[in-house]
Amino acid sequence: MGILKTMLTSRDNETWDVVRVGTFAGTVGLLVGSAVALALHWWNWNPVELGGALAALLGGGGAGVGMKVKDEPSQVVQVVAPTPTTPAAPLGPIGTGGEP
Repeated sequence: MGILKTMLTSRDNETWDVVRVGTFAGTVGLLVGSAVALALHWWNWNPVELGGALAALLGGGGAGVGMKVKDEPSQVVQVVAPTPTTPAAPLGPIGTGGEP
C-alpha cells in the first residue's frame, strides 16, 4: 500500500489527490474493460483506439495535476550544512606487504 499511497497523494503524502485517484481509476477501468472486450469480442478490439484513449486519459490527468500543483500543501525541506572535519594524519609509505 505504500507505493500506491505515494502515487495517489499530494506532496505531503497524506492528502489524497482527487485528480490522481481519478486518473488511476480511469486507467485501471480502461485496461480492464479492454481486456474484457478482447476476451469476449476479439474481432472488435482495436489497440490503436485503446492507445488513443489511454493517451487522452493520461494527458488529461497530467494536465490536471500540473494545474493544481500550486494548491497542494508544500513540503518543508530542511537543509543541514555539513560539519567541517579535520583532515586525517597522513599514513606512512605504502608497501607491498613483503618488506621487513
